[in-house]
Amino acid sequence: MENTLRKFRAPLFADWGSDVGAALAYVAQLSSASAEGPAINTAAHVLLNTVINAVDKMLAATSPEKLAIIELINDQIRGWANTWAENELGQKMDNMLDDKIGDWMDDNLSDKMGEMIDDSIGDKIGDWMDDNLTDRLSGLTMEIVCK
Repeated sequence: MENTLRKFRAPLFADWGSDVGAALAYVAQLSSASAEGPAINTAAHVLLNTVINAVDKMLAATSPEKLAIIELINDQIRGWANTWAENELGQKMDNMLDDKIGDWMDDNLSDKMGEMIDDSIGDKIGDWMDDNLTDRLSGLTMEIVCK
């Protein structure tokens, strides 16, 4: 990120490093020695507020570096999320489905199987009787014995 304020640097003047409080104390000290002190103090604070706004704007600006870092972070999060979704979420879903299927089978399967077996056995017996009973009975001879 580029510091767009560097173009306003005045090389003839010193600075207080990055200690803004010390620089403001220096302005207050110099302004108190002048009849124009309140005006100098006001001008210094207006300048400081403007610099703060410029720095905030610079920090909020989208830079290629910021975009690259954001993309790297997004890639890492995306990779983690995909792995988590495939592994942990998939296992949780499998377990939930297994539980749901098991519960349904516990609640319903014996009744359904009973119905299917009852219906199926009844149908099979009926089909067998339709197909075979007449032939079986026709080959039988009956004797009636009275005593």
